[in-house]
Amino acid sequence: MGLPTAGASIANTSSPSGVNFFGSEEDYVISGSDCGHIFIWDRRSGRLLRVMMADEWVVNCLEPHPLQALVLASSGIQEDIKIWSPTAAEPQFTAAATMEEVATTNTSRRQRAARRLGLRHDLLFSLVDQRHKRMKEEHAELRRDIEALDRGVGGGDMTA
Repeated sequence: MGLPTAGASIANTSSPSGVNFFGSEEDYVISGSDCGHIFIWDRRSGRLLRVMMADEWVVNCLEPHPLQALVLASSGIQEDIKIWSPTAAEPQFTAAATMEEVATTNTSRRQRAARRLGLRHDLLFSLVDQRHKRMKEEHAELRRDIEALDRGVGGGDMTA
């Protein structure tokens, strides 16, 4: 398994999570997740650079500081707001093994959630197909109503 790329290791099964650009030149994309981590991605390559544990459950809000490019506020389900800022003289990246471990855990979590939901692909396609057929029928009925109005059926003059 190689290093995760954009979106590969985020676990969002129950709530939308914050996504934002980050850095003085907006060189990074930051995102929260349902696993309580903050992910920092390189905007250009999509490579995952850093994973930080931020909440016991969910990180659903990430806001960069408006004036200090590398200061970040995060919040989740816990009752606190965390302020993040770099403390190292040189950039520190999360070890590849740690990122792979988080990605593996999140993949398992998504698979368990999908099994709990019980939605199979064939059922999902069937539902989409039924919706498409209903929309076609509704469109045809609407077209017939408009044609009837244009012919003057149904009384009343339709002028603006």
